[in-house]
Amino acid sequence: MDDAIPAVAAGVPAAIPVAFSFEPFNAATAKFDRWLKRLDISFRIFKVSVEDKRDYLLHYMGSATYDVLCNKLKNDPPHTKTYEEIVALLKTHFSPAPLEILENVKFNSRKQKDNESLSDYIMNLEKMAQTCNFGAHLDSALRNQFVFGIQKQEIQSRLLEVRNLTLARAKEIAFGMEMSLRGTDEMHGAVSQPQVQHIEHGKKKKKKMFRPPTEKQGNTSNSSGPSCYRCGDRNHFANKCKHQNTTCNHCRKKGHLEKVCQSKINAKKEKRMHITSRTCLS
Repeated sequence: MDDAIPAVAAGVPAAIPVAFSFEPFNAATAKFDRWLKRLDISFRIFKVSVEDKRDYLLHYMGSATYDVLCNKLKNDPPHTKTYEEIVALLKTHFSPAPLEILENVKFNSRKQKDNESLSDYIMNLEKMAQTCNFGAHLDSALRNQFVFGIQKQEIQSRLLEVRNLTLARAKEIAFGMEMSLRGTDEMHGAVSQPQVQHIEHGKKKKKKMFRPPTEKQGNTSNSSGPSCYRCGDRNHFANKCKHQNTTCNHCRKKGHLEKVCQSKINAKKEKRMHITSRTCLS
């Protein structure tokens, strides 16, 4: 008598076969190449034979894609074609080869959008560059368009000053400055909110609202277009400014004029806020 005990008899449940299932291709929500790669992965997982791949593809491509295939084949039945022939026909329809010149024009016109972070911006540039055939010049093209398309003039001006700027260094500087500027905006936004003081006179209550007055910061505040942070002039960047070695009359530091000195501007802000607070309490 054979001593081997069947797995079921030994109390171990037999393996339950898993049915093969895959979602149909939808051109509105997926790219055909990526959908096909996922289908190939499923073929390997479920050990679909080479002979059966064509029939699985015809079944799981969906009715809309099947109609496209039939139109491409005209009078030839799809089951008479090989898996490779069907894939080639569908690729020409859903994934046509891009026009290199047009893709380059789109890439060179791409700038950072409103409310788009720099990390998302460079990620979208990298995606667009895949069809531009930059080859060995890919990093240089990405660096140039990244710097050119940045919205914040302060970040752009800083990157233009760096010699031998690499793509990795550009991202490091830009991401750091973006976080710093966002934090500064949040801090100034928190202290510049309107202050409301309720004053009670007998039975009547009066509400007075005090709004801190605004003040222009040299030529760099509330202005559109790039400007030099050393002198405030909008006709050049800081690396071309003649005041790179000029000593500020306020903070005595080199590299900028008194009218755009951040130490002086911040001191005025603090003084103005102090005066406003005293007015509210009086």
